[in-house]
Amino acid sequence: MRWHSRARLTRQYLLKTADEEPAHIAISTSGWRDGPADVLAALRDPERASAVDPSTYTFRCVKAFELTLTLPAGECSSKLATSAMRF
Repeated sequence: MRWHSRARLTRQYLLKTADEEPAHIAISTSGWRDGPADVLAALRDPERASAVDPSTYTFRCVKAFELTLTLPAGECSSKLATSAMRF
């Protein structure tokens, strides 16, 4: 199925844990929507977006996570970072 129009979307978020020594998690998303031009225009309009039928367009997204930790003195950073990334 080939659509008439495509919209590229990129967003970045930064999360901070509530720990005494907080970790920061950076999240980047990149994706695109394909569909008829009028459908994509409706998705950009907050007043019309919720009424758009999901079967009238496609959406693909890629997410990337980056974790930044402050390690206590003497901790093995590679071991801790590896275990922290398994979420």
